Amino acid sequence: ILVRVNALPIPNTDPVRDTVIGLKESVKIFAFGGISYQWEPNDLSIIDNPASSSPIVSPPIDQLYVVTITDINGCKQKDSVFVKIKNEIFVPEIFSPNQDGANDEFLVEGVGVKQIDLRIYDRFGKTVFH
Repeated sequence: ILVRVNALPIPNTDPVRDTVIGLKESVKIFAFGGISYQWEPNDLSIIDNPASSSPIVSPPIDQLYVVTITDINGCKQKDSVFVKIKNEIFVPEIFSPNQDGANDEFLVEGVGVKQIDLRIYDRFGKTVFH
């Protein structure tokens, strides 16, 4: 007796890779390769649509999102996306806007910062910019 078995491939998953956002920010995460999707955790306070292929997530702490992808044949595959919360800011302590090409620009860089109250003082302690 000869039995023919057709092996179906598992869904090809390709979610967005791990990402970093600031506290109270949101990000859209993606999964592909299926006809239905189920993300966990499915708490609506941190994911807008757990059945979407591209939900928007707003985790208050670092969060691993796991998606179960089901393809047209009913085959399932799991994958995950890690969203890290990181609030970091770099503020230079000095700058010299004298057009000599060294430290001429005052550039604040960061993730998760919405607003900065900035004051610049001269060497005598007088506020020259606010």
